[in-house]
Amino acid sequence: MTVISYEEFIVSRDSHSASYSYSIQKSSDDFSSLPNSVVVSSIYSSLNYKDILSCTGHPGVTRRYPHRPGTDLVGTVLESTSELYSPGDLVYTCAYPLGTSMHGTFSTVVSSPANYFQLIPKLLSPRFLMLLGTAGFTAGNVALKCRTVQATGEPLYLVSGATSSTGQFIVLLLNKLGIAPSILIRADSLHLFPKHLRIDSVFNVEDIMAGQTFGLGKSRFSIIIDLLGGPLVRPLLSMLYNSGHLFSIGNILGSKFECSLLPFFQRGVTIHGINSESCTSDYRSYVWSYLRQAVEDYEIEMLNRSVDFTSLPLLLSSITSDARADSRHVLIGF
Repeated sequence: MTVISYEEFIVSRDSHSASYSYSIQKSSDDFSSLPNSVVVSSIYSSLNYKDILSCTGHPGVTRRYPHRPGTDLVGTVLESTSELYSPGDLVYTCAYPLGTSMHGTFSTVVSSPANYFQLIPKLLSPRFLMLLGTAGFTAGNVALKCRTVQATGEPLYLVSGATSSTGQFIVLLLNKLGIAPSILIRADSLHLFPKHLRIDSVFNVEDIMAGQTFGLGKSRFSIIIDLLGGPLVRPLLSMLYNSGHLFSIGNILGSKFECSLLPFFQRGVTIHGINSESCTSDYRSYVWSYLRQAVEDYEIEMLNRSVDFTSLPLLLSSITSDARADSRHVLIGF
C-alpha cells in the first residue's frame, strides 16, 4: 500500500446561509486499488467558466459539497492500474466531465478514470495545452466547424459573449483567418475585451434584447457564434442571412428560448450545437494540431494571466464577488 499526500482546493457550502467558502486542504489517500485509473502529479491546470459555476453552487454543474472543482490538467503519471499509461508519462485531460459530479483537477495529485486522460500530443508543451485548456479547445473546435459550412455572400461573423475566455480565443482564431468579427457584449463590459484583437462592430446585448422581433429581423450576419444562449437566441436567428448558421456553445443566459419558424423555412438558417466533451480521441488530436499551427505561444499568453495553485481561494473569492473582474483565461501552476 502506497499512501500519497497532496493538497486540494475545496469548495464548502454553509447550509444555513447558502454561502460558499474556498480553502486549500491537505489530504492523503491510497489509490492503488482503483481499477483502470491513473494517478497524476499536477504541472498546470486552468480555470474555466464551468469551474466558476461549480464554486457558486450552480445545480446544473455540482450538487454535492464539499467539492473539488477543476476541468483541465496536465501532469506526470505517478501510478496507473490501466494498460494505457506508465509512470513517467506526460498526460493531459481537457473537456471531460471532471469537476462536476466527481472531484476535479484542482489538486497537486489527481486520481481519475484512465479514459479521461490522453498522452500529450507531439509538438505540444504542457504550458501550451493549459494556456488554452477547455476554453481554447472549444474555440478551436468551433473554428474548424465554421470552415465546413457555406453561407450566402460575404462571411460576416458575430461572436456573442466575446469578453469570456472562450470568446476571446474565438476572435483570435478568426483574426488568424483574416476575419474581424463583430462582437455582442454587455454594455458595461467593453473594457474587458482585449484591445489588440481586431473586430468590426460592437453590439450590446441589452439593445438586441430590447429590439428583438418574433419573426424576421434585418439580415446582418452569415455566421453567428453564440456563447450566451437563452432568450438571446431568438433575435440572433432573425439576424441571419439566407442559409446562415448559428453555432451554439453556451447557455449563460439560460437553456431555453422561444423562436419563430420563419428564419428556418424562409431563410434556411441552421443551428449547430457544439459539445467538446463528446469529441473522439482522434478528433481531439486534430483540433490540437490545428491550434498548434494556428496560433503562436505569445498570442495566447496575451489572453492569459498566471496564478499559483495556492492563490486559488483568493482568486475565486474575487471572481465570484465581482462580475466586472478580469475575464482573461487563467493558467494555474503547481
